[in-house]
Amino acid sequence: MFKRFKKLDTQDEALSRVQENVDTAIGSLPSTEIIQGRLVKNIALISSATNSVDHKLGRALIGWQIIRIRSNSIIWDTQDTNSIPQLTLNLNCSANVTIDLWVF
Repeated sequence: MFKRFKKLDTQDEALSRVQENVDTAIGSLPSTEIIQGRLVKNIALISSATNSVDHKLGRALIGWQIIRIRSNSIIWDTQDTNSIPQLTLNLNCSANVTIDLWVF
């Protein structure tokens, strides 16, 4: 889990400025849900079926991104009809393909 940056109490003015800059930079990162995602590798999708992928997030996923695709295929999800979105991501594809996903 992403933790908030903890500043140290210090009398060192330079260190205090560095800590302020780090805190500002971390505060400008995108949504923590994206950061707290996970990489799921080597998912073999079959074109003639709805492919259920165990995302292991422990909650309904917010989104997904293809990180690597090993052949030409169109991929789409059917999450709107998924009865267990807290456990799985349902994917369909136009041709058999193996992919890596970032799920968040």
